[in-house]
Amino acid sequence: IYGYYFGTGPKKIVFFGSMHGTENNTQTLLTKWINELEINNSRIPSDKTIIIIPALNPDGIANKTRFNANGVDLNRNFGSSSWTSGTYFLSNYYPLGGGTEPFSEPESVTIENLILNQSPYLAVSYHSAAGYVIPTNTPYAVSMAHIYSNMAGYSYVAPGASGAFTYDITGTWEEWMEENGRNAVVVELSNLYSDQFSLNKEAMWKMVTE
Repeated sequence: IYGYYFGTGPKKIVFFGSMHGTENNTQTLLTKWINELEINNSRIPSDKTIIIIPALNPDGIANKTRFNANGVDLNRNFGSSSWTSGTYFLSNYYPLGGGTEPFSEPESVTIENLILNQSPYLAVSYHSAAGYVIPTNTPYAVSMAHIYSNMAGYSYVAPGASGAFTYDITGTWEEWMEENGRNAVVVELSNLYSDQFSLNKEAMWKMVTE
């Protein structure tokens, strides 16, 4: 798992993608974001550091599966109050989809440690393909999610809104972030194959410069 750092300022923001190996268009999106930052390094505010993890689940990408090499859905493996070992995806039930315990997987521990060690003012996680922007229930995250939604053209979904997905979702990264009072935004691209970088680029810059 590789992380890329841009800028040297004290205020840090994290972008990461491909938590699910079948959503590797988010890896492509973040690779293009890395290229954008390399070309336009001078646009990065002096008080900011940008941290990018294009692929949190490299084994899932290699195996063309949602899950990691242990058969765990990483976005059901976080230590939030709703964590359970058994999980759902669409109409399927996975008895160990959430892992044997919270943070049982090295990938979820990696992002946990990054968040705890770097304490970013905002973290943005990319998925596909619901076409949503969903914040944690903090004033700053809600404000930034509205901005992102308006700029990228994805639907804004309020924190805790019911019915956004048709199956039970437990032990997620964003719930863990919210329960720890941290600012987070989940961006669901609206296509499973296109990286949609042109839709997201200026919104990503806004997260850095706002």
